[in-house]
Amino acid sequence: MTAFSLVISLGPLALYFLALAFINSRKTPLVLNGNRDLFACSLGLIGFVFIGPVQLFVPAQALLVWKSAVWLLMLILYLLLVSTSMFLRRPQIVIYNISREQIRTVISDAAMELGQECVWAGGSVNFPDVGINLILNESPRLRTVSLLVAGYPGNLSELNRLERALAKCAARLETAENPIWKYQAILAVTLLVMVTGIVFFYHSEILAAFTFYATT
Repeated sequence: MTAFSLVISLGPLALYFLALAFINSRKTPLVLNGNRDLFACSLGLIGFVFIGPVQLFVPAQALLVWKSAVWLLMLILYLLLVSTSMFLRRPQIVIYNISREQIRTVISDAAMELGQECVWAGGSVNFPDVGINLILNESPRLRTVSLLVAGYPGNLSELNRLERALAKCAARLETAENPIWKYQAILAVTLLVMVTGIVFFYHSEILAAFTFYATT
């Protein structure tokens, strides 16, 4: 693997872990739409996609015709594939830095905020007034809970209202920081130091590779 490949693959990944470390170091939970969470993960892996599938499957004829513009087209294609996955996947809400017990409190408060009734049944909660049924998928080690919508597509407008209410109620909840943020921060800083070192020692090689891709 070349120095240029290491930089463009590890750089976005380091920033992604740095963002996760910041989220988990907060003392309040963070509510994210599942599509935004997927998009952020896709950006973190974009460097690996470039040095892997993009390099492997880029059409040779396209390089001859569009030259360096083909890399922009491949980037657009990747983003289109990610966007398509976002539209086709089951809607979900992701809540970082929260326990299973706390999520029950937040959901109940959000239901009161919206003036709706919520009925719990094991690991799922139903909002009969708007026809939304959510399945709780918990990752105890990461202290992350995903709320998966059962019966897709469901009531998307009410789901968006519920997401905003959850975010509002979660902002009022005080919780302990997630200890995993320290490991994520260490990993992010390690990757950033590696990238910085590679750029410092192999800057001429990286510049040559960048010039090659920009003028091919």
